[in-house]
Amino acid sequence: MFRWICIPAVLLILSCVSTPPNKAGSSAGLYPGVTDFSRRPATTGMALPPGIAYVDLRDLVDFHTRYAGLAQILVASIIDNTDRFVGGGGRIKLYIDGTRGPAGVIAGTEFKPEQTFEETRRDAILNVAIENITEVKADQIFDVNLIFFAHDGARKPGAHFFRRMKVRADFDIPRTQPGERVKVVSVKPDLPLASAKFVMRTDLLGRKMILEDQANQIWMVFPVHAASLDIHTAESMDGRVTTMTGEWPNAVLKSTRLTGENHDESFLNTRQRNWPPYFQGRPYFALYNDGKIAKLPSADYLGVYGIFRGRAFSTLGGIRLRDQDIYVLDALLNEGSQREMPAQVLNTLKGFESLEPALPTDDEAFEAVVYTSTPVTQVVCRSPFQSTYVAQNGRMRTVFEDDCSTRRQTIRGGLAEVLAYAKGAGGERPKTPVQ
Repeated sequence: MFRWICIPAVLLILSCVSTPPNKAGSSAGLYPGVTDFSRRPATTGMALPPGIAYVDLRDLVDFHTRYAGLAQILVASIIDNTDRFVGGGGRIKLYIDGTRGPAGVIAGTEFKPEQTFEETRRDAILNVAIENITEVKADQIFDVNLIFFAHDGARKPGAHFFRRMKVRADFDIPRTQPGERVKVVSVKPDLPLASAKFVMRTDLLGRKMILEDQANQIWMVFPVHAASLDIHTAESMDGRVTTMTGEWPNAVLKSTRLTGENHDESFLNTRQRNWPPYFQGRPYFALYNDGKIAKLPSADYLGVYGIFRGRAFSTLGGIRLRDQDIYVLDALLNEGSQREMPAQVLNTLKGFESLEPALPTDDEAFEAVVYTSTPVTQVVCRSPFQSTYVAQNGRMRTVFEDDCSTRRQTIRGGLAEVLAYAKGAGGERPKTPVQ
């Protein structure tokens, strides 16, 4: 018999999950087939299965992970009384949908915001994740180490802070008593954001971003909407598979106070980009290399921004994040003491295999750059912020669309083999799309 763990509708939790009873010879975890990690207490969350440690609790619920039931109990308890967890006398909220960017309409060449959703970024818990879990009583009681990243407008100066605590979650207490199901065991001193120093690391082929503060042992794991694949396997080409982003091992992100609509280079590193209008007033952070904004053959400049369209390969080079993640990066970059954040953008990160987003990858189709062996006429765009560059590899050259963007082709199926080849793990040699 299964027992169902649901949260009252008023709390707007989106799903219910069942948990199996403890059976002899089976896992004592929340779901069948889960490794009994609790019998080997981890010293850090890094020992948890990929897709759990340092992933926001709301993602653990939304994407039906192994620990969705436990995460659901924790989220419900936090919403029931945020003051117990982050203080603020109840002013600080945890929003089920996370931090949100502006909503509005695109009218011609303008984005007209109708709602800013600023409230989801102020006096709010921006991120809360599990660092470690220990099972105290099989299938019933769990000790969980949590780390919060929150904003409290009453704190002057420095409204953003991290808080670590240990809580005890008890599944046998009725769901109608969310405040009783989770007890705070201990709380560590808060860490002001000003005392944190983060590095941004992006795994392009893995479609994930990791924000790391090594000194304070803090990690955050975000899904990435990555660039289209660039397959160099036709005759005379160099045989590599990469993305349109390229690799940038020693880049930086720079803090900014800009929120305007200047139609000059400043709009490439801003907390609110309104032009072109499809950026919809979300942050856009340029990647700097050797003191200059990194330039790409496919799009003039390389940036990290919102407008997430799944954990896929289809952008022209930009690194896209979800709203709830780009605004965390915004706070880390612009509200702390860092003027620059070191950034490492690679095809594959080494040593971070245990850190994985909960959001599954979109592997049904991907986009790849189209090449031709015939001469290509240089196209000059009329927009002062667009130009084109013929990328050449061997005798092959890229092709342009009418809007001066690099032509790409949608390919369905076969992504696993392409990625295996790209990572040097064998597999059949993929084909370059040729016009």
